[in-house]
Amino acid sequence: MAKRTIGALKETPKIEEKSSAKTRKIKVQLIGKISSATQEQLDLFAKAEEFLKAKGFEVWNPLKLIEGQTWEWYMKKCIASLVGMDFVFLLPSWQSSEGASIEAGLAKRLKIPNLEVWDVI
Repeated sequence: MAKRTIGALKETPKIEEKSSAKTRKIKVQLIGKISSATQEQLDLFAKAEEFLKAKGFEVWNPLKLIEGQTWEWYMKKCIASLVGMDFVFLLPSWQSSEGASIEAGLAKRLKIPNLEVWDVI
């Protein structure tokens, strides 16, 4: 997966829409451990979202989904969202999560680059 650091970004880059001259925000999906995660790990989702939004990104946070659904339901939502992302943001806990590993693997196969910024959160 292509790795990029956004801590050094001065301005948020814009991606031009092919169908118009307008620009849009870059879409980023957060990927990390949710099932059996510690509160500290879950708090990283909010911190990452806040940081990325402040940089001008449009952030998709899976913790904003409604509670009480099955693992399969959440995975379908995450994968459906993933295919429309410009980047993924891998939180430090992603490798210890089956779901996050599936999402990260799919992002790699789809050539969706990842952002690594855990040192600035």
